[in-house]
Amino acid sequence: MVEFNKKRTTNLNKRIAPRTPSKRPCMIWTKDSPNIKKKGVILDLNMYGIRVRTSEIYEIGQELCIQMMKDEEYKNILGVPITAVIVRSSSVDTDYVDYGMKRVLIEIKKTDRRGQLFINPSINAPKKQITTNDILKKKKQ
Repeated sequence: MVEFNKKRTTNLNKRIAPRTPSKRPCMIWTKDSPNIKKKGVILDLNMYGIRVRTSEIYEIGQELCIQMMKDEEYKNILGVPITAVIVRSSSVDTDYVDYGMKRVLIEIKKTDRRGQLFINPSINAPKKQITTNDILKKKKQ
């Protein structure tokens, strides 16, 4: 029993960012079936992960979309949906399951002032090796 508590505290100290507690109602659906939405509650979140409590059963590794709601009647949406992958699950009661999820972060591409895509030149790009044939060609010209 003591070893389990030590292991748990070491995992908590390895968090990337502290989580913010919340009791925000949310709608959950799978990427395969966006029309079937289930109710849940966000318990805590940060920009890398989220913990949701729901009565639905999902599998570890499954990708879900989570939409925060403004009210407990699940009528008014708040923000854009969050895409996340289930990393862990734990049952709370016989009716509810807590899911720990890792957010799927999309890459944001930089643009310059004119709105064109900015491509950062690679610092470690291989440079062309000058060979003796190149030197001989230059002398002939």
